[in-house]
Amino acid sequence: MNKHPTLPKEGIDGLKENWRSDLLAGFFVFLIALPLSLGIAIGSGFPPSAGIITAVVGGLLVSRLNGSYIVINGPAGGLIVVMLAAVESLSDGDIMSGYRYTLAAVMLTGVFQIIMGRYKLGSLSAFFPAPVVHGMLAAMGISIMARQVHVMLGATPEPGSLFSSIAQIPNSLLNSTPEIATIGLISFAILLFWPLLKQTKLG
Repeated sequence: MNKHPTLPKEGIDGLKENWRSDLLAGFFVFLIALPLSLGIAIGSGFPPSAGIITAVVGGLLVSRLNGSYIVINGPAGGLIVVMLAAVESLSDGDIMSGYRYTLAAVMLTGVFQIIMGRYKLGSLSAFFPAPVVHGMLAAMGISIMARQVHVMLGATPEPGSLFSSIAQIPNSLLNSTPEIATIGLISFAILLFWPLLKQTKLG
């Protein structure tokens, strides 16, 4: 008896063999990817349609290029802060103008990545110290949390900078919507304590 898993067939043969499971898996991924793509697009200052188009095009390209049968790819929530900052800084008062300029910047970034990959310049990443990268990721996390606390509490803060969002958290606590805040806090508690429950005998 062969205990080693066999890889699925490629091309039309693989489609005929696994179309039922592929269809079901695609449906479940769609249920997760659609709201996620819409939310990240809106949070980044992009039109909602951009999230849908990006998810479709990205799914088609990555499925052909990543060389794996089981990897599920999707948008990175951590880039919301970067994209929104780019749209706001390039907008000059016009959000759609900032959106278009940001698209141009993303395209140029892709061109640079292709060139660096072509000439094997990945070693240049060693010039960026790890603490700088970790600090950037931590700042992105703080920025996302500071802005999403108000959403979790069902409050609407005044638009402003990151420090303004942090300063308005006490006001959002006092003016929260009870139903939304209850759901949000319970969900947040599950995120915090679920890993601990999995380590117990009951988990």
